[in-house]
Amino acid sequence: MKREKIGAFSIVLLLVAVFLVPSASAATSDTFTVTVTGEYIVIAVDETDWDVHNGTSITMDDFYNSSHDGHLFVGDCSDSSVALDIKGQITSDDGPDWSSAGDGEGAQEDKYVLNATAVGFSGSEQLITASSQTFISDLTQGVDAHWNLTFQAPSATTSGAQQQFTVTITAAKH
Repeated sequence: MKREKIGAFSIVLLLVAVFLVPSASAATSDTFTVTVTGEYIVIAVDETDWDVHNGTSITMDDFYNSSHDGHLFVGDCSDSSVALDIKGQITSDDGPDWSSAGDGEGAQEDKYVLNATAVGFSGSEQLITASSQTFISDLTQGVDAHWNLTFQAPSATTSGAQQQFTVTITAAKH
């Protein structure tokens, strides 16, 4: 008798459990909110030319600073949505007469040095031909970059010809 009561109780408990526990079937549809956030990098440099010595001859091994000539370069980064690193690199426009000194080298015969110094950041960075050099690191989102350039003329030259070079400024996500 005891066994029959336990069996009947088990059947009743099983039926209650089946009807009281909600069914766990898979959902076939649902609504989701998807948010897409774009990141963008913008830099527009306001100065496009800097005549290192205002059209006159330079003195060998002498220093020329763009801010002394009234040239403070501004990179408008106000429309960027991320923190930036600002980089610079030199390319020669006027033949093989002069080139930039290598990383950490000083001015030499037919080799000049160009340093970029960021306003509000410590130190300066030598810009070279071989690769882009970061001279502003972790510029806050939406803030403009300000810098000046310091040119050190070669110690001597094998050519008296005019020399030109291009400094390319790029911005990258920090």
